[in-house]
Amino acid sequence: MGKIQLLADDVINQIAAGEVVERPASVVKELVENALDAGARDVQVELVDGGCKSIAVVDDGCGMEEGDALLALRRHATSKIRSVDDLYVASSMGFRGEALASIASVSRLTLTTRERSAAAGTRIELDGSANPEVKRNVAAAPGTSLSCRDLFFNVPARLKFLKSPASELGAVSEFFDAAILCWPAVRLRLVNNRREVVAAAAAQPEDGRIGESALRTRAAAVFGNEVAAQLIYVHEADVHASVEGLVSPPGVEKVNSKSMFTFVNHRWVKDKTLRYAIQRGYHSHLLKGKYPVVALHVTVDPALVDVNVHPAKTEVRFQYGSEVQAVVVRAIMKALRKGDWARPMFSPAPVMDENTPVREVWATPATTSWRPSPMASATRRVYDAVTVPVRDDAPDFSQAAPAEIPWAQMKFLGSVGKCYLMFTDGDRLLAVDQHAWHERIIFERLSRDRTLLHQSQTLMIPELVELPAASIDALRSGLTTLVDNGFALEITGETSVEVAGVPSILAHRDPQEMLSLLSQKGFGSSATADLAQDLLATYACHSAVRAGEELGPDELARLMREASEVDFQHNCPHGRRVFRWWESDQIGRWFDR
Repeated sequence: MGKIQLLADDVINQIAAGEVVERPASVVKELVENALDAGARDVQVELVDGGCKSIAVVDDGCGMEEGDALLALRRHATSKIRSVDDLYVASSMGFRGEALASIASVSRLTLTTRERSAAAGTRIELDGSANPEVKRNVAAAPGTSLSCRDLFFNVPARLKFLKSPASELGAVSEFFDAAILCWPAVRLRLVNNRREVVAAAAAQPEDGRIGESALRTRAAAVFGNEVAAQLIYVHEADVHASVEGLVSPPGVEKVNSKSMFTFVNHRWVKDKTLRYAIQRGYHSHLLKGKYPVVALHVTVDPALVDVNVHPAKTEVRFQYGSEVQAVVVRAIMKALRKGDWARPMFSPAPVMDENTPVREVWATPATTSWRPSPMASATRRVYDAVTVPVRDDAPDFSQAAPAEIPWAQMKFLGSVGKCYLMFTDGDRLLAVDQHAWHERIIFERLSRDRTLLHQSQTLMIPELVELPAASIDALRSGLTTLVDNGFALEITGETSVEVAGVPSILAHRDPQEMLSLLSQKGFGSSATADLAQDLLATYACHSAVRAGEELGPDELARLMREASEVDFQHNCPHGRRVFRWWESDQIGRWFDR
């Protein structure tokens, strides 16, 4: 007998399951996406022990007749594609026909389905690799109900890798948060052990786009009312892509990137191109080590993006990646530069009367921004139905005061701790961080004249810098960029580079530290601009007045004049806020007035 043999179908299915079914969250993702492809507008997911014991997904989609239902459980059976060319213009969530067969091979699966035009439905039960049992003319609502129990019951080696029910619920919740943000027009509900985890009512999209109102409604369900109210709506489009979404202002940030959600053609992806674009958009607006809250939708021609580069379809490849990235960067930078986010967020809630139209929104209670962690087995996220006034400019929960500062009419009151400057303008109080303020002023002025970036400081003795081989390769690809920005370098080995000169404005910095950081950034089409921004921000920081230094009247007057001449001063180049307003009514509340 020969050494080469064809694998049995059940073995093939279990191998495929290893690619697309890692844990309960993978099953939920595949089944919910199938429901959406079936045209569902109401999808409910019910779990037992975070999906470790059972997962049920019920939808009101188109349903299937018996023959299609049986075919759907076979490997590579799909209604999404007909030819190879269809792979390159895929507009559906799933299209390879692996999910149901893979899930069925490692669980006890029951599929109940009924077409809207049919009087009764079909139920199919499948136990691992066993033959399916078909029941006809069963009572069923239009749509499809699919449940799988005892995930990996027949694959003990993989069963032991499942984590605790709380951890598995956390993974499902992350996907469900993304689903809520990704498909605003679909009602979604997640239940675990008969307790509701999250529910989001359908929101009406606007013509030609999702719309700010729908995005904010869904963001409130995921991030909470307080955060959602502060998010900035962005919209930008050109021939390569259309970008729409919500991003957080400086000061509303997280310690990790879990609150950054990106979608391409209504598909949740974790794409490096988009992540880097977001980072570029926030350049000089975000503190180091902090991450923004983002729900960003990118729409491109399906023929210009490959969604088939990863088994779980969480990564994509753009044909015009740099151009798509540029649209994202431009959208975020324009929104942040407007400075609307610097307006006070403490005004009273809008007044409602019996004539005020209202909309029901599934969101966290407005009295708190606390959000119980889904990782804790004894807690759950509860979203109550609350009402907010419908406004023409979306459900903004605060009345905004002017963001611009009228420096010519501001009255200086004094300094607090030789760090914070206090001003008044009529019945408003303004506090300013003097270092961050001066730093931004200098940065804005230097951004208009970048001749400083081309000035180099020759080192008295060239310094030999040792770096990993990968870093040296990155520097080699970016030599032209580095030379254009004041560096004098010669690569002398696979892990060494000789530094003969550095930018004058960074002459005091350690060359090894600088080159290590620059090699990590990479030297793509945007590298020169990013490097220039970094150099200018460093120069501005080291040139600005420090905390603890007392400003004289003349110097203060000069800063106020210079501030009047720049068009942006809301945060320093490193992301810290520059100022904060207080209205008289807020001050009055401090004193119980």
